[in-house]
Amino acid sequence: MYQCQWWWNFHVPGVFREWLLVTRQQRWTRATATGLPLGAFVICISELQKGYIDHAVNLIPVRTRANCHSWPANRDDGNTAGASIPCEGQRFRLDPSFSPSHLYSPVARMVARAMQEYGAIVTDKGGAVVTQAQDPRPSEASHNGVNPYPALLDPKNRYPGYAQYVVLNEIPLTLLQALPVNYGKPAPPGAVPGTWGNA
Repeated sequence: MYQCQWWWNFHVPGVFREWLLVTRQQRWTRATATGLPLGAFVICISELQKGYIDHAVNLIPVRTRANCHSWPANRDDGNTAGASIPCEGQRFRLDPSFSPSHLYSPVARMVARAMQEYGAIVTDKGGAVVTQAQDPRPSEASHNGVNPYPALLDPKNRYPGYAQYVVLNEIPLTLLQALPVNYGKPAPPGAVPGTWGNA
């Protein structure tokens, strides 16, 4: 399992802004505070090279709601009270009316499309708002030490040396839409249809 992180700042409850890319070490944890596997959400270098992410991405905000987890999460380490704070496990999507085609970075376009098509899920809380991508070190080792991210993030070298801090800022995270807590949770055996979860 390869991991890497994209960092955002949480601006106000429920509103995200500012992204940047920071490598996450492979030796770090392989699961999240929600009990969900980290590998299920990792953005692979091969996906970025092919031009398409075909799964949900994860969100790790600075604050998550205390004592609240949403299916499929089975636990949480939430730290903040308030109905406007996301629960760990809660799902989001980027407004489908937004057109990612005008975004500068190909990676920003792919992440935005994945958030529209497959969504994003809150998997933990952290020091900044994060989503995860593959650790570049194995790729560097097999490609003469070349990190693939600068060329993928900033193909025209508009931001030499700091693309990972700015190119994802174009995604309007204020357009994230929260799905209800426990969205998609299967009904327990014997439940009356229409009386369980948000299905």
